[in-house]
Amino acid sequence: MSYKTTTVNGSDLLRIKNSRGQAPRDVTVDTLMATINQNALSAGSAVNAVAATGSVIFAASPIPVADETLTINGDVYTFKATRAGAFEITIDASESVQGDNLVTAITADATAYTAVNAAGTVTITAAVKGVIGNAITLEEAATGTSVSGAVLTGGVDGTVGAAGDTLVDASYLYVAVAANTTADRNWRRIAVGSVY
Repeated sequence: MSYKTTTVNGSDLLRIKNSRGQAPRDVTVDTLMATINQNALSAGSAVNAVAATGSVIFAASPIPVADETLTINGDVYTFKATRAGAFEITIDASESVQGDNLVTAITADATAYTAVNAAGTVTITAAVKGVIGNAITLEEAATGTSVSGAVLTGGVDGTVGAAGDTLVDASYLYVAVAANTTADRNWRRIAVGSVY
């Protein structure tokens, strides 16, 4: 297929010649530009959703006392000598094991957030990505226990877009590989690069 610009009856045309012997097709420049503009990249940036996080920290000493509490998103967890029911946390003298015991309770009893322990520091992560997770509250009323703050932080809404949407800014070209909501991570980006 070859292309040649020409002028017919005063109109600028792009003449498309096909190697298969088909008759040439003339496309007016106005029509071509309208098509380009319709499919042009929109200026802007895209971000993927980020889940809000916070932490519960257990000290090596002192340790929680029976019937003290830890509240996450309105769920009241009670420290007990041995977990015997929902929203109960087994007390342990090791801060690392205490963190594991909190993770056990959260995994069994909660759906709005998840937990991972690292040596007594338990990271709480909103189950749904986006700013909605920034509303999840943390409150402790237990010995040797602290929280990162009154609420989870860092939740970011994803840029809403349909599959195939494209955006471009000074640094990146963004493509939505699938429909993206405020809670999704379906945007991909590539660097625009430098002038050549």
